[in-house]
Amino acid sequence: MNTALEAETDNAAVHVLEAAPRLIKVTAATAISVGLWEGAYRVLVPAPTAEQDAHEIANGYCGVFALITVVFLALLLDANPNVVSFQSV
Repeated sequence: MNTALEAETDNAAVHVLEAAPRLIKVTAATAISVGLWEGAYRVLVPAPTAEQDAHEIANGYCGVFALITVVFLALLLDANPNVVSFQSV
């Protein structure tokens, strides 16, 4: 009985150790995309009179970074036990 519990604990530890590098990379990419999204948004708010091209580019970046952030968060918080995520770890 005790060996079964030890084996299950060992398997869980191996899963966490294998999942950690991927989770760190996706978490870092999520933090970067949030920072870029916030930066692009801060450029848009105080500069409504900026050139139209610059305003459209910053607006495009806002949309792209917001979408990337949502996708990364969905990956990190996926509850599927077959997927590497914070919930499966």
